[in-house]
Amino acid sequence: MKVLANVLITLALTICSTGSAQTFEDAQAALLAAHKANQEEDLRASVRRITAFAEQGDVRAQALLGKLYSGGTLGNDLEISERLKIAMFWLRKAADQSDAHSKFILGIYQKQGWGVDTTKETAPSAITNQSQEIARLQAEAELTKKRQLELEEQLKRVQQEQNRPSLVPLKLDSTGSGFRVARGAFVTNHHVIEGCRNLRINDEPAQLRGGDVASDLALLTVNIPGPSASLRAQRVGVGEPVAVAGYPLRGLLSGFNMTTGSLSSMSGIGGDTRYFQITAPVQPGNSGGPMLDSAGNLVGVVVSKLDTVRMMKITGDIPQNVNFAINVNVLRSFLDANGVDYGTGNSGAAVLPTVIAERARGFTVLVECWK
Repeated sequence: MKVLANVLITLALTICSTGSAQTFEDAQAALLAAHKANQEEDLRASVRRITAFAEQGDVRAQALLGKLYSGGTLGNDLEISERLKIAMFWLRKAADQSDAHSKFILGIYQKQGWGVDTTKETAPSAITNQSQEIARLQAEAELTKKRQLELEEQLKRVQQEQNRPSLVPLKLDSTGSGFRVARGAFVTNHHVIEGCRNLRINDEPAQLRGGDVASDLALLTVNIPGPSASLRAQRVGVGEPVAVAGYPLRGLLSGFNMTTGSLSSMSGIGGDTRYFQITAPVQPGNSGGPMLDSAGNLVGVVVSKLDTVRMMKITGDIPQNVNFAINVNVLRSFLDANGVDYGTGNSGAAVLPTVIAERARGFTVLVECWK
C-alpha cells in the first residue's frame, strides 16, 4: 500500500505541477517533503494549506486532494467508505471545472459503485457524461479490435491463396536456347521467357534476374556449374565465319546442335544496327542461343529467322539463309546494366568447328517455358 501511495502522490504532483501560483507550488513541495520524511505534523500542515486552496476553488488543489484520498495517502485513519466519499467530493469539484483526469477517475468509480450514494443523484452531469464517453470509447475499441482481427484473417487467406499450388497443372509451352555468361548467370531472348509461369534451364528451376523488351534480352539465374562464354572485344566484319549453337526443334532433334555460316550484314531489317544478318541456318528453338566467331568467342545472340512465307507473299520468292542475331555490343550494354561480371576474349586464331562445338556445348543451355 505504501508503494502504491508513493506512486500515486508522485503522479498527482506531476499532473498538478503546471500551475503558475507560487504559493500552491510551495504547498506541493512541502507536502512531498513531509511525506518522504514521514513527518506527520508537517504533512498535516501541508494538507491544510492545499485544502485552503481547494476551498477557494483551485482546481489543481481539488484534483490533488481527490487523488491523495482515493489512493490512501490521506485519510488512513478513516473507514474506506468515508475516505472514498472525501475523495469523490474533491474529484467532483475538479471535474466540474473540466479537469480531465478527475473526470476519468470519477467515471471509473461510478461504474464500479465506489463511494457513490445510489439513493441520490449526487454525481455531477460532467461525471455522467464522462461515464458515457468511457462506454463509447470502450465500444469503439471493441469494434476496432474486431475489425483488426477481420483484416488479419483476410490477409491470411490471401497469403494462403498465393502459396497454394495452382489447380491448373503447368505444361511445357515452348523451348529456347541460352548460354552462360558468368557463374550462375545465363542469357536468352526475352520473347523466350515472356509470359512463363515457371522457367527451367537444363531441367533446373531458374529465376528471372533482368529483362529488356527493346533489345529482346533476358538474364536468368540458376546454380549450374560450367564454363562461360567470352564476349569478343574486337569489332566483327562482314564475311566472317560464324557458328550458331542451341537446342532447335526440341522433341524432333536429339539435343545440342550447331550450324555454321557467315556474317552477311552489319544490320538487320530496315538497317537496324542492333542486329546482324547471318547465313547460318536457324530453326525454332535456336532463339537465345550464342553466335560465335571462328575462335569460339561470342559475337551475338540468335534472335530470329526471316518469315519466308510472308516474304514469299510480298516478293513472290523464297529468301535463302536470312537470319538475325543481336549485336554483341547490345548484349554488352545489357550485361553492364545488370551488373554482370562477364569475360572477354580476343578474336585469336581460328579453330576447327569441332573445337568450337565442344566449347559451346559447355556453356549453351536448354531454356524451357512452362505455362
